[in-house]
Amino acid sequence: MKILRILALISIMLMTLQTPLHAAQIQYRDWATGTLAMIIQAIIYNEARLFYLGPASDGGAFQAAMLISENPEKEDSGEKNAVLLECGMHGREWYAAETCYWFIDYLLQNRHRSDVHDLLSHVDIWVIPQSNPAGRNIDDLMFGDPTQFAYVCNDGDRKGKPCDSDGDCPGGNCYTTGWRSNADLAACELGVDIARNFSSGWNDASQTCDVHWCRGGTNNGKACSSDADCGSGSCVNKPMQYRGPHPFSELETLNLRRFVNNHMISTVGIFHANAQQIFNIWANESTALGYMTDELVILNDTGSGTTYADAKMTRQGVGNGYGQFSGWLTSPSDVAGELDEGTERNISTFYFELPIKGSKYNIPYRNAAGDNSNSFHPSGDTMEQLWNAAILDLMRYVTRQGRSPYCPVDDAGNRLVAQCPSRDFGIVGAKIADAIDQPGLLDYNTSTREEILPAGEHEIVVAVQNFSSSANSSSASITWTITDGATTSSNTTAISLSLGDRTVQAFNYTFERGKEYKITIELSPDDFNRNDRKVFAFKVPDPYELPDTTLLGRAWIRIGDDANDLRYVGQFITNHDTDPASSGMYIVIHGYTPYISDQTPSIQQLSYKLPGGSPWWDKSRPKIGIWIYDDPNGEAGPVSRLIIINQQLGTKNGKNHNMAVYFHIKGEDLKHMANARSFSVKMGIGNAKLILRSLAKGTQTDLPPKKLPPGDETEDEPGLEQGQSDLM
Repeated sequence: MKILRILALISIMLMTLQTPLHAAQIQYRDWATGTLAMIIQAIIYNEARLFYLGPASDGGAFQAAMLISENPEKEDSGEKNAVLLECGMHGREWYAAETCYWFIDYLLQNRHRSDVHDLLSHVDIWVIPQSNPAGRNIDDLMFGDPTQFAYVCNDGDRKGKPCDSDGDCPGGNCYTTGWRSNADLAACELGVDIARNFSSGWNDASQTCDVHWCRGGTNNGKACSSDADCGSGSCVNKPMQYRGPHPFSELETLNLRRFVNNHMISTVGIFHANAQQIFNIWANESTALGYMTDELVILNDTGSGTTYADAKMTRQGVGNGYGQFSGWLTSPSDVAGELDEGTERNISTFYFELPIKGSKYNIPYRNAAGDNSNSFHPSGDTMEQLWNAAILDLMRYVTRQGRSPYCPVDDAGNRLVAQCPSRDFGIVGAKIADAIDQPGLLDYNTSTREEILPAGEHEIVVAVQNFSSSANSSSASITWTITDGATTSSNTTAISLSLGDRTVQAFNYTFERGKEYKITIELSPDDFNRNDRKVFAFKVPDPYELPDTTLLGRAWIRIGDDANDLRYVGQFITNHDTDPASSGMYIVIHGYTPYISDQTPSIQQLSYKLPGGSPWWDKSRPKIGIWIYDDPNGEAGPVSRLIIINQQLGTKNGKNHNMAVYFHIKGEDLKHMANARSFSVKMGIGNAKLILRSLAKGTQTDLPPKKLPPGDETEDEPGLEQGQSDLM
């Protein structure tokens, strides 16, 4: 075991080696490097476990979440509150994504320190460093080098195509601040802004792929050429803010919805860049939440001090509407005709717009004048020093408050009752599961975007905590109401809780095939009602197909010098049995090439199907966990050999297996893959419903020089109220 840990440490060091740079230039983790690092961290540390959330919009990338806890083997135990930190929803906001990577590093490296150990013993911490990996893959041209990111035509005949200067974009301009959206180019050549794709306030977001659209007024969200087209609103120039054809039209937002609805999330911290703002949508409605938001501003101000005065963040009203994630977490879904209309999460959410904005972006935040970086991709390593000084404490504060989301606690975990409502019971988690200590079961139908649940008897689980300050406030009631379109049933349970305590309650219900359900979980009224209600809406299809199980692994890929063969080695940790010989398997390889103007801007893909049965698998030895596919003459395809070794390995819980996979592809023209900077590989194993997904580093490519320096742009996140003017 010790040898395995040493090898893993060596591997993570090798995988995080980057292109040699000037000593003062920061180097970010691109999606492949960052996810590979998390895979290794999950192997090394008993406190970490990595989860696959679902595929991204480019077909090859995927979203992943790290759970850091005293006992991460329990995905959703319900024993304590859970906190989610989400970063990187916009592809170009590298600094926001890196803050999440740094926080993972911090927690794991300091896990035995008393304050961090205390944190992990009281909350489960989920971190999603890059919720838009496909957009990041477009924007990140060279392994996280902040001077190398995508320029793209914002309009005209080459809309969405790479460019070096305005001359490359007839009818448009070369947009030089980076790629913001995801990689779904079907409805818009500039992708879909997944931060505008949620079903709360979606009607107010941009309805058009055009660069210019109306904000506010009678034509809100529609294309425009001047303010006169917008009634009382204004015509803004905001590329890459298209909301998508439907709420939850994008895989990225569907995956996030599924994750939130299946886990007992009590608090969320959302990190964007770069408007220097801190906000909680309910801060003005609750003394407790207002106090916490002010404390965050003070923490940041103290950490920034005089050294980083330009980077100080203020309390502002942003991020709470227009189809944004924060709006969906805190407000009812309000798009008429959607199945989820009227659903509610009501999760305490802190929204951060991190530094550095606009004209403040300069040395020392920029490594060198004219280095082609900008405030979305700041290049100075001072940005990491700033994180340590002024942002780490914000992340620690949010996670610590996760143990008591509506009554603040101090550094020692003591409740600051003077800031809390006299009487307040709040829901701090809910799910529909087979048991209290298991994650929820909701999934989604990709074609309809609707949530679905398998038929049968399940538990409707709710966690409730007493945030009251008055000693007389110790009792409340929970009411479950279930409607299936024809009938309504309800159940009420009285609960008694001491101040600060929590309880987990469940109500069993049998869900029938072919029906549509709405479940409302509600607490008895008290002084703060924004945490008293959860509403789910879903269908129980007939038939229901069980989802695949996906395992994440690390891999190495080598393409031969003549670019006509490829060798792959992958490693996975699993407790799943496999039998690829009975029904065969498939392999899909995606290669990510830089999105530059002298190259076709498309994801390169290879796809192969390996048949099952004789004679391909005759050399297999299933009894000892070895499967061999052998086709040296290429009778069935270019995969000449594949070997799977699945043997028991004494890891964290003593039940896992170390699975190694090798395959060789020969006789193919792989020139279009040779310059890929990273690869993602998906392997599906027959009828086992098992998918293996892995990542491999690629090569460094010589990129052409930029023809003009990028300008700076401040992120523009509108407020909830109609007609609110832009903050920046």
